Amino acid sequence: QVAPLLRGGKEAILRFVVTEEESFLFLLTLPEGSAKPQLKMFSLGKNRAELFRLTNDFRTRLAARSLAWEQPARAFYDLLLRPVAADLRGVEALVIVPDGPLWELPFQALARDADHPLLVDYALRYASSLARLTHGAPLPNDHPQRELLAFLNPALGQRRSESGMSQVALMANEWQPLPKVEKRSEER
Repeated sequence: QVAPLLRGGKEAILRFVVTEEESFLFLLTLPEGSAKPQLKMFSLGKNRAELFRLTNDFRTRLAARSLAWEQPARAFYDLLLRPVAADLRGVEALVIVPDGPLWELPFQALARDADHPLLVDYALRYASSLARLTHGAPLPNDHPQRELLAFLNPALGQRRSESGMSQVALMANEWQPLPKVEKRSEER
């Protein structure tokens, strides 16, 4: 299902996996003349805490418009992309599937050299998962594709979930009721 996404070798998928102890990069490419995607795995040598610290430092420098952003931009390029640089020859676009603290990393600002950010060499897209990427791919006939559009009234402050995760993730925002959602539901 991934092969069509690689556009005949012009696109590559970089899937990062960050654990408490280690981080990995999975690279999916379509070698020239092949119809079957190639998967390679690389250990990045950093754990979640280290990547969090480095990402936070880099973002802080960028937000402050510090001139000291170039060194971490090159360091991140060396850490995350230099291992696959040879495999990306001929590739025009990257699909980046981050994990953990890498969700906060602006990949487009990573730099191979001074004044040469990643965005100069590649068109960049982000995806939340490989499954999400292949969601639009045709499904076998025994699994018809279905769509759902649902509206709920966000009464999140009234109830606390067992894990508390929805409250942590969503209660930081001001949620207003959606007018007439409940009324429409009752009419049906």
